[in-house]
Amino acid sequence: DIKVDKAQLSINVGNVSTEYGVKFDESEYTHTTSGLVNGDNENVLGEIIYKNEAAFDGSNGKVTADAGIHAGAIDLDRTNLNNLKNYDVTVNKGDAVINKAQLAINANDLTLELGSKPNYTGSISGLVNGDEQYESIFGITDTKLEGLVGNHVDVIGIVIDGKVYTDVGNWTQGSFWKNYDISVEAGSLEVKQTIPGYNPNEPIGPGNNPFWHAQDKYGWLNNPEERERKAEIHFVDGGQVFGEEV
Repeated sequence: DIKVDKAQLSINVGNVSTEYGVKFDESEYTHTTSGLVNGDNENVLGEIIYKNEAAFDGSNGKVTADAGIHAGAIDLDRTNLNNLKNYDVTVNKGDAVINKAQLAINANDLTLELGSKPNYTGSISGLVNGDEQYESIFGITDTKLEGLVGNHVDVIGIVIDGKVYTDVGNWTQGSFWKNYDISVEAGSLEVKQTIPGYNPNEPIGPGNNPFWHAQDKYGWLNNPEERERKAEIHFVDGGQVFGEEV
């Protein structure tokens, strides 16, 4: 008997790339073959059907896996290939490369009257792949600044896990943030005084007091628009002795 061994056939699947949240272009799937013999051409392979483990069907808004290199994610449907009786077939899978998407975070500036309750706002532009459901919260790095008159630059940012961020940091490596190249534009807070001539950031004294506006040789004069209230002193036996200057 004459024994004819099967020929070795290799099919090399090409790599394909896309951006996070952008559906893979199926027209970019490719392959090459090595080992077809005896006058055979690629028609013997039948219909080539590609499978991509990093491509999703759009459920929950997702059309791609996370950003990164997904080694061996692109394969072929083996149904037709298994019928090649004259070949031992080896399929070398391709990689799916998913590049990061661009994301911009902008915190709005805020002007606040001293004593008012702040409402920090901002925007996120570029969320894709089902991440659009994220509800952003903005805040200030130090709430004490809300009580200090003046302009506080780049102190308003996005709140992540209870902490306020005004720039890119390690937080961008977690959750879905890792799938984006992120830029952060911090906002500024301007706090305005509500009482003319009074600066709460300075010591209270003549010329800087919400209840007094002038001074004479005996001390501060009462604001004429305010009702005067006199102090009463009561003496009892056994009390502390004070000097005349009191």
